[in-house]
Amino acid sequence: MTTTEELAQLAISVPETVSSQNMLVTLLADFDFAHAGPVPSAAVVDVLGDFGITSAGARIALSRVARTGRLEQVRNGRQTSYTFGSSGLDEREQRLRTYVNFGAKRPAWDGLWTVVTFSIPEEVRGLRPKLRRELERLLFAPLTDAVWVQPADHASRVIAIGEELGVNLAAMRATFDSPERGGLDPVAAFPLADVRTLYDHYRKTFDPWLPLVRDNKVDAHIALVLRANVLASWRNIARTDPDLPRELLPDDWPQDVVRELFIELWEGLGPIALQRMRELISPHDAELASRLRVRRS
Repeated sequence: MTTTEELAQLAISVPETVSSQNMLVTLLADFDFAHAGPVPSAAVVDVLGDFGITSAGARIALSRVARTGRLEQVRNGRQTSYTFGSSGLDEREQRLRTYVNFGAKRPAWDGLWTVVTFSIPEEVRGLRPKLRRELERLLFAPLTDAVWVQPADHASRVIAIGEELGVNLAAMRATFDSPERGGLDPVAAFPLADVRTLYDHYRKTFDPWLPLVRDNKVDAHIALVLRANVLASWRNIARTDPDLPRELLPDDWPQDVVRELFIELWEGLGPIALQRMRELISPHDAELASRLRVRRS
């Protein structure tokens, strides 16, 4: 098992960018609670306690997640439990699968960019931030204030967004002249330096754990916390990296190396993290604990 000295050097905690409720949702999805059955609130409190989250903080997280509709409260006598909300369950599972699979495959790029242009009159300027948020969710980047670009083919989706918001816009697939010939450089619109920093931080944080996981030297408590952090931090990368085609990226782009690190740690920690999760859940509901399964890639 991990020694005291190793733990001191490799101390882990919930990243500052991950809220208690986001960590809760990560755990519920990663261990497939949706199909295992209702989860007693007291069990959730014990699980989040492994992450240094207080009982009060855990109950606040439960309440906030429930208010979003992702969890539904169930009462059985004096016991309060939670189930996954039926609405959008498939979508949430697909979202987790999307994060896990991020970077696994790179379809061939046709060399075309999706270019979006729009004009929003001053009297309805409140629509500008709404449209920009939608474009950011699709990982577009601003070439100019009113021209946004993305190499993936999102033209039809953007047109639908424009219709939903009532915004006058155009979306097309196009090529760009090379910057050497005076053309605009669409790659420069993307914050690749910031994305590289995320990858570098991921490697610095989790690389030291790899030999310990390979040698089975991580105890169950640490494995549960580490696996959740490995996934949550990778999810943050998947939400941020525009995943540009390989042709547009530097030769030393770190995505492939960091993805290999993520998969080996996430899968390697799975069985022992599941053991710890069952230990925490079993005193509250032994049948639920026995039904729990851990996700795999």
